[in-house]
Parts: sequence; structure tokens; C-alpha cells
Amino acid sequence: MTETLEGKSVVITGKLLIGTRAEIESFIVGEGGQTRTSVTKKTDLVIFGEKAGSKLAKAQELGIQTISEEDFYKRFGLDDPVYSLEGLSVVITGKLLIGTRAEIESFILDEGGQTRTSVTKKTDLVVFGEKAGSKLTKAQELGIQTISEEDFYKRFGLDS
Repeated sequence: MTETLEGKSVVITGKLLIGTRAEIESFIVGEGGQTRTSVTKKTDLVIFGEKAGSKLAKAQELGIQTISEEDFYKRFGLDDPVYSLEGLSVVITGKLLIGTRAEIESFILDEGGQTRTSVTKKTDLVVFGEKAGSKLTKAQELGIQTISEEDFYKRFGLDS
């Protein structure tokens, strides 16, 4: 039996890293579901990204099904997701072996992201190379998504 969104009320919360909110909403509506902006007892599903916060907590309190953005793409057969850097704050740290810092920064900016030099709770993603050190450690402590330089190049289809 294939899972369906027909007639379901769905809330999307947190920073999305794979696709855009508009893309996911369009898919849900196309499958017969409805998107909402707040979690209530009538909500059937909450899709969450990074730093989801109070909407995710409320869904869990109410016993509403929750699913990560990545799992949503897998569950509903959305192959080859388009990863998005739009609106994300990205820190690059460590010794890069594949490309240069300038190349990665330029790509992030071209894709609508911002680059920063220090990790804070407002950081969305940390790209790390060898011997990343304290910035990587801080990102992990804060629960910020991290990705190796190699995986960054693979995820975004960049030629190395």
C-alpha cells in the first residue's frame, strides 16, 4: 500500500536544506493534501527541518506524526532531491583538499546563501575539511548540521 497525503493536514517547520518550502507545499497540494502554518489537534503530519522548535515540540506533545525533511523525500519517492542553500548561513572550516574556500563561498553566495566566519546558534550548516577543530566541535555541540567537503561537492553536483 502506497502512503498518501490525500486529505491530510500538513505543517512544515524549521530550516529546509534539501528543497524549498514552496516545492514541498506544491507537492502536498498536488497529492490532495493541505498545508497549514500552525500545529493543532487536526494536524496529521509535521515535516521538520533544522531548528524546528516549538511547532515540532507541540506536534510531539499531541502525538502527531513527525518526519524529517530527508525522510519525507524518501518516503514519498521524490528521487534526486534538489538541495537548497537559499537563505542559509554557512561556515566553512578546516583544510580543504578538493576545492578552494573561495570556490565554495562563491557557490554558496550564487545559490542564495550567506557565508560566515564564526559558528553561532544562527548558523545553519558547517562545511568542514581536515583538522576542522573548534568550529566543528561547536557546531556539533549546538546541533548544527555539518557536512564534509567531499559530501558537499557530491550533494551539490560540483565537479571536483
